[in-house]
Amino acid sequence: MLSWPVAVWGWSMSTRMFSENQLERLRSYPDISREDLIRYFTLTPADLAFIDPGAAAARVID
Repeated sequence: MLSWPVAVWGWSMSTRMFSENQLERLRSYPDISREDLIRYFTLTPADLAFIDPGAAAARVID
């Protein structure tokens, strides 16, 4: 892929930020098992309390 300089406010700059190898790494995803997805992305009670501290107090009042 070619990158052409672009003039912005009188400055010439490249539109290319990543090399082909870097782009390939950014665009690819590793194989992640269902168990790993659940383990890494399930919120704990402490996470939920941090996100919405008032929710825990509302549950105690009920």
